[in-house]
Amino acid sequence: MFHRLLTLTVTAALTAALALASTALLRPAQAAAPQATITTVELLDTPVTRLKLVPGVWTQLDLKVLNTGDVELPSVTVTGSGKKLKVQPGATETSSDPGDTRSASVRVKLGKAKRTTLTLTAVAGGVATERVIQVKRAKTPPRPKAGAYESPDGRIHLTITRNGRITGFRAQAYTTCGGYPSLPTHSWSYYDFPTTKVPRNGIVTAVERGSNYTVRLQLKAAGKKVTQGRFNYNGPNRCWAVSNFTAKRT
Repeated sequence: MFHRLLTLTVTAALTAALALASTALLRPAQAAAPQATITTVELLDTPVTRLKLVPGVWTQLDLKVLNTGDVELPSVTVTGSGKKLKVQPGATETSSDPGDTRSASVRVKLGKAKRTTLTLTAVAGGVATERVIQVKRAKTPPRPKAGAYESPDGRIHLTITRNGRITGFRAQAYTTCGGYPSLPTHSWSYYDFPTTKVPRNGIVTAVERGSNYTVRLQLKAAGKKVTQGRFNYNGPNRCWAVSNFTAKRT
């Protein structure tokens, strides 16, 4: 009798386990959810946790967006909102695998407010995450003085006109081309940049894209000084160059 009861108990337990296993096999696997996080907010290549903005002027913010999910993300859209703020959205240009970081840019303009809060939202596959930045009104900096400017090492030259435009930009930058499987080559090359307006906040973030190259210029101009300057070139044959600089009126 005891042996029979034990056999029935074991049989019932095995039947229940098989039923649970069958149910698990029949249940569809849950799809991995996309996820993106804004890890860094930068102004002129400097990470910021608080922003000082001159009212009425568009200011570009560069963002680092990390794929924190388990699936590839084709693109991530970044939007923004806030009281007395206008935000032009942006998006990452290329897809990213889990753990990869991509760049995106948004433009922000402050209205008539002394303080406010900017909420940046990264949207990936319908899933949104937020990053909050405190914003404070900044005074308009002195207009840049008209004249010729030169970097301390003499490799950057530019002119600022009386109507606040940068002309005659010329950079000598260390350039790298090629790479694996062959060795890269290096040379000093000369670059220019088209005429660019200096906004009231003194912050320039400009891009020129050709058929096979991209050049970027960013800087801050006030009074007789140019600070936080950075010139980037990316072109054919995997050539690239980066030059960080400051400059003074000569």
